[in-house]
Amino acid sequence: MGQSSRVMKTLPRTLLVLTFVPLFTAPLMADPLGLAVVGSYAYVGGSDGLTVIDVSNPEAPKKVGFCKLPGPVSEIAVSGGFAYIATRQSVLQVVDISDPKAPTEVGSYRPRPAVRPAARKGDQWGPVVESVAVAGKHAYVTCNHVPKDKDKWCSNLYVLDISNPKAPTEVGSFEKHRDGLFLGVAVVAKYAYVADKASILWVVDVSDPKRPTEAGSCVTTGEPQRVFVSGKYAYVADDDGAMHIVDITDPRAPKKLGSFEEATKDSPAVGEAVAVAGQYAYVASDHNALYVVDISDAKAPKEVVLIKMKGAALGVVVANGYVYVNVFRADLFIMKLKEKQGR
Repeated sequence: MGQSSRVMKTLPRTLLVLTFVPLFTAPLMADPLGLAVVGSYAYVGGSDGLTVIDVSNPEAPKKVGFCKLPGPVSEIAVSGGFAYIATRQSVLQVVDISDPKAPTEVGSYRPRPAVRPAARKGDQWGPVVESVAVAGKHAYVTCNHVPKDKDKWCSNLYVLDISNPKAPTEVGSFEKHRDGLFLGVAVVAKYAYVADKASILWVVDVSDPKRPTEAGSCVTTGEPQRVFVSGKYAYVADDDGAMHIVDITDPRAPKKLGSFEEATKDSPAVGEAVAVAGQYAYVASDHNALYVVDISDAKAPKEVVLIKMKGAALGVVVANGYVYVNVFRADLFIMKLKEKQGR
């Protein structure tokens, strides 16, 4: 998910108790998936398209627009009056959202590598567009496919020129041929941070969009799903029920400092997404939960609050003093942080 507008006021370090109050739950879209919040609007992807919700008053949000798309949404980035939408149908869709009441699909990008035929009906060999981030005049798209006559996945980070949003054009790519999948991406300054299912966080130098190159990498654990960058740290949501904190002060030598691990006695949870505001990280889990984690000590993050959800929490955005969570096969949840001083 894009990181624009993910801002919340910094909370006092004396705050020891956090309480969330649900403000809004409504089945406004089918199977909420990708999520972005910018200004007065929330953009929620689903299995059938993009829903636009007016959240100028988060306690009384209203559905104002809808754009049908050809496949399920996996992630959304919003920039300059356009939504860039990664879909599971091998396409990056571009939707004009300048009129929130009438969002309109205006462009697309479809990777066209030679793909191995599916062994069985229903198998997906790619190309599968997983995530997207936007910075300036470029969009950064992660995509995976199995090349023709090969057995291993090829993972790509494509750099697209979006000077004309109606006609995104590929200008460069960074790829790895290995048993991994590029899933999440975040872009800050001249670096892209890519979560690889092969237990790796890649740091890619994109200062020259035509020649993105590996700057460094860090081995995590499990299978990284999404990444959020704030200050000198990258926060990686992992499928071992964890959130890892990686020091990226030197992008050429990123180092894992600490981890938060979800305690569970049954099957391992998947950390689907993470957002950071102030001294807290918000970790969305497929175990029907949102975790609030104190990250003031990056080497020893600690759970502060566990909020049970109605389904798998797939995404989280913190914006303007509110927390937005999209819950699969349930609703969009909007919650407000209430401060309570601990003794």
